[in-house]
Amino acid sequence: MTYNTNALLAGLAALIAGCIGVVLLMSVFISDETPEQLENSGSAPIVDIQGTTDARQPTAQNTATPLSLATFTKSTMQVRNFISDPDVVVLGDRVGTTYYSLGSVPDESLASVVSGATSSVSSKARGYELLYFPDGTLAVRILHEPIAELRRAAMDDLVKRLAISSADLCSLLVSVRVDAEGVLAGKYIGFPGCTGGRILAGDTTN
Repeated sequence: MTYNTNALLAGLAALIAGCIGVVLLMSVFISDETPEQLENSGSAPIVDIQGTTDARQPTAQNTATPLSLATFTKSTMQVRNFISDPDVVVLGDRVGTTYYSLGSVPDESLASVVSGATSSVSSKARGYELLYFPDGTLAVRILHEPIAELRRAAMDDLVKRLAISSADLCSLLVSVRVDAEGVLAGKYIGFPGCTGGRILAGDTTN
């Protein structure tokens, strides 16, 4: 009885060993992966770090896609996509809203710089601030004297940056406010030549 049991166990062991050998042999012929490939295989994909992008920083490819800005007629206007310009600063306020400063870093504590500050100058040093909001609107803040000259500089900056005409700029939803001391402090003065624009000394309407 003991002899028969030992023989049976030996037979089963041989059978199992044979099955394992067949499986291993089949895996060698079926798999065309190199040892290096097998070593790197797994459920997680291999990520190319150079190919990753920050969601807050649009790629160069996005620059070719026009940006839609809001107009006074409640429609939109297609303009040059300036979001990827090297001097555009991504900002965030205390409630988590993301917006953009075009060409300068704001001199205020209410906004925190998210990215892009290294290629921009101080807003106060430039004298005006250009802001773009996700709802397609723009805001201009004139920070000190001379008001008329800085407003004109801000207008020219937007015309070039958006690749539009002055007449087109007048159609966009742009608030122009004076954030400086004086009789115009806190007032919205618009752009010269645009409907509602306040005429200042030295302005031309053509």
